[in-house]
Amino acid sequence: MGSEHSQPNFGNHRSVGGVGMSASSPRTYEDIKALSSATGRKIPDLLAMSCQNDPFYIMPAQFKQAEWFAALWTQFDLPAGVHLRRIHYRLVSQSAPFLLVGGQSYTNTEKCWQELGAASKAARCLGLVAADAFEDKRNPNPVVTREYSPLGDPRVIFDWERYGGEGWAIPRIDADLAADLDWAIPDMDCFGYLQGDCGQPFHLELISEKSTMDDVIIPLCRELRINYAPATGFQSITGVVAMLQRLRQANKPGVVFYISDFDPAGSFMPPSVARQIEFWRTAYAPDLDVLLLPIALTPEQVKHYKLPPIPIKDTDKRQDNFLAKYGVAGATELDALEALHPGELAKIIRQETLPYRDTTYTYRAYEVRRQADSEIDVKWRAVTHPYRWRLARLKEQAADILDSYQDELESLRQGMNEELEPLERELESLRQAVKAEFAEFDPVLPDRYESPVALPEPFNGLFDSRRDYLVQLAYYKTT
Repeated sequence: MGSEHSQPNFGNHRSVGGVGMSASSPRTYEDIKALSSATGRKIPDLLAMSCQNDPFYIMPAQFKQAEWFAALWTQFDLPAGVHLRRIHYRLVSQSAPFLLVGGQSYTNTEKCWQELGAASKAARCLGLVAADAFEDKRNPNPVVTREYSPLGDPRVIFDWERYGGEGWAIPRIDADLAADLDWAIPDMDCFGYLQGDCGQPFHLELISEKSTMDDVIIPLCRELRINYAPATGFQSITGVVAMLQRLRQANKPGVVFYISDFDPAGSFMPPSVARQIEFWRTAYAPDLDVLLLPIALTPEQVKHYKLPPIPIKDTDKRQDNFLAKYGVAGATELDALEALHPGELAKIIRQETLPYRDTTYTYRAYEVRRQADSEIDVKWRAVTHPYRWRLARLKEQAADILDSYQDELESLRQGMNEELEPLERELESLRQAVKAEFAEFDPVLPDRYESPVALPEPFNGLFDSRRDYLVQLAYYKTT
């Protein structure tokens, strides 16, 4: 049911200017119209996608579709995780015809299916139905390699703790009189310095449209600790929202790398995903910066590796602009790179992701942890030095007493216990003294290692969430 899902706040779609709208952050149909009036630019020039597909520009006709979809969502009491195709068959199987926005009957046709998809997208973009209420059956599940524990939260601080020396017991006569002579001043140990993936400066994701490259990409992503989000064709809203939710869990800046064929569709996929990230980030990963960088196949790579072109389908209306823009004879598949230059794709991924991975993290974090352990050990030993020799003297005295009574175990049990009684009192006094020192022990520890690797400034890749709306728009237009 729609009410069971968290509804992101998108502001009032109908209000001119939206909530907190400025020229740097338009978000709705009315916002874009207001920006058009303010800048004197045509509306298509203010969008990264077509008017029908751009999530920032849900037009009045689409708004009606969205309301229609939200109403059927409530009417059928649809569960979380429902797939859109199942909703389609619910509609075509009603005893009375289910009507579309225009009053026509919903039938089992491609036209109705496409209208259902458009209506569901509009409903999600307007916040009438939660964007994460659907299952994505078109694309494979992501390969999640990064794990974040609560230590990834910067509010969780490192600290120190004691270990050992929990109790000192006076020996009693038994088979082994020396068994209880294990008195020791408790030692100290540091924790929280080694954070694994939590210590890396960025959350990394890789999207690829070609499952034929999985044998190369998946092992490499596991090795480099990069989440892999395969997308058969264009990435879905569900896939983008899930990726942003993983970013929110990581609670750090994110960098998304994109791999696609060099063809009309492949050239449009990265901007399409970037635009979706730009739109949904506000709801699902607010205040977290995200970069998107296409890394293969680029026109430069096609030329450098001398990859063979293939004809573009005559039905692809984008081919003329594509061929004219890049001056090529056809499209190029990602598979050609691996076939003609085995291992080169992995090399490209390593090279392009390297600036965003702190390869020294584990070593440096261990070094700081060793430094902290060493410093705390030195300070604790200095504080407890007066007690250590006293404890050693007591152990020697107790050992002497135990030896003298070992052979007369049964007959001298009472006598030994009487002689140990004063030591027991002094031992308890000593234990309380060490306990009091521990309560007051407050060492100054070195700061935990924080990776110095920062997001590049400026960043010349396709998408940067830190950019002004119009500045980011210029990057889409020049891609």
